[in-house]
Amino acid sequence: MSDTPARNTRSSGPSMDEFRALESAQATLGQTLNDQLVNLRNKQNSDIEGVRAQIHSVSTEQNSRLDEIQTSVNTILSSLQLGPTAGVGSSPPAPPGSQTPASSVPPVAPVTSSPEAQSIPTRPSDMEQSSSTGGGATVAAVSTKQVYNIKSDDISTFDGTPENLELFLARVQAVRFAENDANWDRAVLRAIPLALRGRAAIWHSTLTD
Repeated sequence: MSDTPARNTRSSGPSMDEFRALESAQATLGQTLNDQLVNLRNKQNSDIEGVRAQIHSVSTEQNSRLDEIQTSVNTILSSLQLGPTAGVGSSPPAPPGSQTPASSVPPVAPVTSSPEAQSIPTRPSDMEQSSSTGGGATVAAVSTKQVYNIKSDDISTFDGTPENLELFLARVQAVRFAENDANWDRAVLRAIPLALRGRAAIWHSTLTD
């Protein structure tokens, strides 16, 4: 006959030390998870700040390049606008009522009293200038204005890429020096905005709005 267990005998189960060990392990695990969560948040914040700094750096660099492009374009426009005036001549135009010296008249169509000279047809502009000078024997030279049209293929295009700016400006300068005429320079000025593409066109539209 087997002995019956005593009433005060404990059944099999975790002891108090085991309970304390479980509680300690649970607290340690909770602290570890909390630390890992904090580290993960800190890393995410650091990554976000790094991305923000990179975006700010790229934006600053792009703005700097756009400023360089604007400075270069302004320099070219200034040279195109000021360049032709240097070769036009330093003497101001004569007043309407003043006489033109005979030495300054180009020997294209000299006025004489012979019948052959009187048979030469006179342009309306020549008649107006002759009448304004009081019917004198001198004829003012009539300047013909020639209109140039430059295709965008002649100066290529520019899409705002900084690496392509130098080549584009070189093409513009080469086209500009092809003719020594103020009207040609104006045609080059008109062709530059038409050659802009992409970011360069958007940037130019912000200047003209």
